[in-house]
Amino acid sequence: MSFTKMDPPPLVCGIDQGTSNTKVCVFDSNTGEVLASSSIETKRIEPNEGWTEMDPLYVLETVVNGIEIVAQQLKDKNISIKQVKCLGITNQMLTFLSWSKKTGKPFYNAIGKISQK
Repeated sequence: MSFTKMDPPPLVCGIDQGTSNTKVCVFDSNTGEVLASSSIETKRIEPNEGWTEMDPLYVLETVVNGIEIVAQQLKDKNISIKQVKCLGITNQMLTFLSWSKKTGKPFYNAIGKISQK
């Protein structure tokens, strides 16, 4: 893919979905300037001391809402979402989740480990 000086710069989107929040950020790949960002707090379920779970459908909702917020911020700046040419995603480390192949729904909450940092 080649770009001319007249082309708008390609943008990069990053999604960081963690145990405390879901962050979405879009930046200019040439300058590193952050053009749009969102951070949405996530809710943890702690059924026992040292255990942590998350509702996977709620987690998905925070990702979708974060993308919608960032898309609107870009639109407000007259920047086309079509300029996003790359997407990076990171998710919770040490978290287990199982989905039903038949229904497409999770069998249970995501089960994770609380960081001791």
